[in-house]
Amino acid sequence: MDRLYLIPASRAPLRRVFIDAKDILLAYANGKARVWNYNTGEFRRSTGLEAGEDMLANGDWVEV
Repeated sequence: MDRLYLIPASRAPLRRVFIDAKDILLAYANGKARVWNYNTGEFRRSTGLEAGEDMLANGDWVEV
């Protein structure tokens, strides 16, 4: 079954989107990143892009 989620917007423009086995990472123009679990719809964390880059380097992420 396909799922559809509405993820709250940010005031900053969305720049990049990454997914892995269970999460989606949204990178914004203001230097922030948000991580959501797309199996549960749970908001996982908000972080800076540097910490987001660390997550991307240590996982199996794909840019969409």
